Amino acid sequence: MAGKKELTLADKISLKLIRPMKNVIKDLLRYWTGRVGLVILLALIGISIYAMVALPQGFVARWESASYWDENPQWAPPTWVSAFGFPVAEGSIISKTMPDEPLSVEGGRFIVRYVGVYKLEQPAFPQDLVLKLTGLKIANISGTIYVPHVYLYIKRPDGSLIDMFESDIVVGGNETIGFVATRDTKPDIYDLWRISSSLVSYYNFSIPVDIVGNNVTLQRIGESIIISRLRDEVRLKRSALVFGVPSITVTKRDQTPMVQSISASLETLISQIEIDNDQVAMVKERLIESKNSLDSLLEGDKTLTEYLATLERVSANLTQTWKIAFADLLLDSKQLSDLESIIRSINRYIEQLYTTDAFYEIKITSTPLTGRYEFNVIITYTAKEELRDVVSIPASEVRIIVKGNAYGMLGTDDLGRDLYQVLIYGTPIALAIGLTTAIITTFLGVFAGITSGYYGGFIDEVIQRLADIIGNIPTLPILIILAQIAQTQYAAYGTEVRALMTILTIIGVLIVFGWGGLAITVRAMTLSIKEEPYIDAAKALGASNSRIIFKHIFPQVAMYASASLVASVPGAILSEAGLSVLGIRHGWPTWGAILSRARDTGRYDIWWWILPPGIMLSLTSLAFILLGLAVEKIVEPRLRTL
Repeated sequence: MAGKKELTLADKISLKLIRPMKNVIKDLLRYWTGRVGLVILLALIGISIYAMVALPQGFVARWESASYWDENPQWAPPTWVSAFGFPVAEGSIISKTMPDEPLSVEGGRFIVRYVGVYKLEQPAFPQDLVLKLTGLKIANISGTIYVPHVYLYIKRPDGSLIDMFESDIVVGGNETIGFVATRDTKPDIYDLWRISSSLVSYYNFSIPVDIVGNNVTLQRIGESIIISRLRDEVRLKRSALVFGVPSITVTKRDQTPMVQSISASLETLISQIEIDNDQVAMVKERLIESKNSLDSLLEGDKTLTEYLATLERVSANLTQTWKIAFADLLLDSKQLSDLESIIRSINRYIEQLYTTDAFYEIKITSTPLTGRYEFNVIITYTAKEELRDVVSIPASEVRIIVKGNAYGMLGTDDLGRDLYQVLIYGTPIALAIGLTTAIITTFLGVFAGITSGYYGGFIDEVIQRLADIIGNIPTLPILIILAQIAQTQYAAYGTEVRALMTILTIIGVLIVFGWGGLAITVRAMTLSIKEEPYIDAAKALGASNSRIIFKHIFPQVAMYASASLVASVPGAILSEAGLSVLGIRHGWPTWGAILSRARDTGRYDIWWWILPPGIMLSLTSLAFILLGLAVEKIVEPRLRTL
């Protein structure tokens, strides 16, 4: 007779775990809510596994560091927006560890050249151009310090050359500079005057003769004014001018208010003069003549040259008149003072017209210049033979970064953070928070409910009153207060410890205040089950309390507990997201943290910053809600026909 076969571990796993799991999945698949919920949940789990495998080392700690993302464009939309007609300038990072041309000698200096090429395919402006020089060498040979001279210029598609930067890098001697420059560490590294002068020289910008006139000095001053305006424009919109063709429109600024103001002052003075002799009449006549000259400026289309010539004549005439009136006491002191004030106003006006753009309305625009851009970084040293080997490779890395106007799958935020990465890496954190909270809360609720209902008496009274108290305490204020305390208390332990402890505090509060409702429901179910005849039969056969609980009561409340578990997951995830939006930040890359940053900056117009994390939160919640609906139908047969 064959002996009884013992179950192997694989058989036990199959019997206790796999088969019940298959049955649960089979039941879930009977309902469309279960099928859709499972698909979304499996997708989220797949994303979580990918995120944990692909997560760069130290990403969690560095994701809030601005320097980690400084090579990305800020507030850039996704690259796929180009499919909808939005022109995109691709980003590019050119990294050189070796020079493109061997060391040469020219003009008594060693010259090393690095060349990078960038192609602008679509009519759009890249967001910025950044130059990084890492490990730049400064030599000290026999007490003499040799510093590098760095020059950056761009050869553009239309053949124009733009000087961007040229300077000695002076720090000290016999050392290597770890990091020279970026836009963020030194905003004015680029020489704005060189850039604007290059543009004015190539495109031959000047003030039209019909506006400035034929005065050569004024024409030169006009060119300087254009360069100055271009420099201001480059400071504000450097990329638009470096990667675009500038266009300058110059028109005359309306001078009527200024001229009328001076003329009115002169008119008032003239009206106050009473003629009592020929000399006073002569003074008044000179003033009237000056006023007529001023008024003539408002007639016709005069150039700046004509304007200034008239004003200078008026100024000279009034000055001579003031001297005559003062010497012969022809005007009283107030009239002399008024006349002097008018002369000062005219002289200030003349000076303003000479030195500023007060006569011009200058409008600068730029259109993208597509094609091939060549970036030339030239590093030179004094040509001393003993330096040759040292400076043949003058820098460990030359890095030229063109920040595009679009980035990646989901764009970037205000710090240049890749929102796709944050969204992907935030998935396992969201699921971990939701599942951890839901599992522990459900376990506590079921344990407390069964214990309370089965044993009754004092134990029942204590558990139920505790559940009542917890159920009537508002959770949100306590969450905010305790999370802020955790942030403060663990601030000194570093970013990762503070983030972990803040997250654990949030999870702990959600668990402590989350089990009461389930415990009350499970207790009611336990009381009902306890009255069943088979429970009495089990007791009569000598079954222990633990056997009755685990064999006869727990299996009957398990499905309800499962439904409760599934339904409580989105609540925990949304609670964490809500706290982040309210400003309770733990420092981990979560969806709520993305929304929180968008709220802080007030940029609700950047849809790629708002919608993706919102959609992920909604999808995660939807998955568990749909699964909960399916489980509810399985647990409650009366719902299956609905």
